[in-house]
Amino acid sequence: MSYLVAAGVLLLLTTGEAFPQTSLPELRSQVNASRAQQLRATRDYKAAVERLLAVREQEVQRASEQLARTRDLVDRGIVARNDLEKSERALADARARLDQTWNEAIVAAGLIAKVLAYDELGGARLAPGHEVATTNLIRYQGQKPWALSLTRTLEDFFKRSFGRALPISAFGQTSIHDKLGFDHKNAIDLAVHPDSSEGRAVMEWLRRSGISFIAFRGAQTGAATGAHIHVSEPSQRLATP
Repeated sequence: MSYLVAAGVLLLLTTGEAFPQTSLPELRSQVNASRAQQLRATRDYKAAVERLLAVREQEVQRASEQLARTRDLVDRGIVARNDLEKSERALADARARLDQTWNEAIVAAGLIAKVLAYDELGGARLAPGHEVATTNLIRYQGQKPWALSLTRTLEDFFKRSFGRALPISAFGQTSIHDKLGFDHKNAIDLAVHPDSSEGRAVMEWLRRSGISFIAFRGAQTGAATGAHIHVSEPSQRLATP
């Protein structure tokens, strides 16, 4: 007896009501439709963020020009030095907003790559220690569970190897993942290209550590800026049909 049929029998016995059974093809159709909707929503979000980027860049430009004018006025003794400090804070705030918007665009592009990866991988299951590579991605199935607490060890390795901080674009569940319906609570995304020296080193470290990852080259249509390495199991939707 299949799981669906068994569940229907149990519900009938306990409640006296028949369980509305759904065939496997129907379930697959629902999942595919849901994935298509998610892809459209993510692409729309990415397009909106990219439009906002243009606004943020103009804000930085205006704040930079205002700072230059204020600095000149201070040097000439026309305005007080605290006006210069205000202009400097305004520029810093504008740059912070620009950086945040850039990061949202990167995360959105990465999510597009993730959605497309499900179709490319075809839902294939890998045995622990095995790897599959395609034109657009590399997936490795680890033997050990990943936890966010392990990030520090990876950060230390990256800092020793490359002399800079680990470029984390998404740490755990973010507001973007909540908004677009992704479960990312036990994963991190690294803004490194898998074919770069940094990307190859990170993937080798993950393999040696027995940790699962998917590396995206970002070659998919609509995800050109989505190259990154997703550390942990593949992200699933928060709500599945």
